[in-house]
Amino acid sequence: MPTRCSKRFVADPADAGGKPVTGDDVGLTQASPDLTEPQLDRWAQLLADGEVEFPDDLPAGQAERLLALVRRRRRNRLVTLIARQIARQIGRDVGP
Repeated sequence: MPTRCSKRFVADPADAGGKPVTGDDVGLTQASPDLTEPQLDRWAQLLADGEVEFPDDLPAGQAERLLALVRRRRRNRLVTLIARQIARQIGRDVGP
């Protein structure tokens, strides 16, 4: 379930010890006004996975960039899912 989060992401989600990662688990802090690209990528992964909610205190430019990253991840997942389903269907239609 998503965790409400309005803090900045600074820690590596891999440090969460194998449990589900939420915004509170990964060391969020309000230390920096600007997120780096690796931080935006980690946020995008957490958001695309539904682990945290979209942060409401990002500057407009970063919010747009983060939204684009999340959309791209979700779109890629959907395309992959559809491609796999089509491949399975083709495999069934051809048969042995």
